[in-house]
Amino acid sequence: MASIIKKLNKQTGITYVYESESYWDKEKKQPRSKRMPEEKIAEFLVVFAEF
Repeated sequence: MASIIKKLNKQTGITYVYESESYWDKEKKQPRSKRMPEEKIAEFLVVFAEF
């Protein structure tokens, strides 16, 4: 399951948007997460906003 994360950079005032997906790491036996780079999310949001 994926979720959307907003991260504010306090130095620049820019808010970045990430898609985070959780998965189970079998080797370390604990949950981990992967984040999709904001460029890909930004492209998706631009396309989505056009509809």
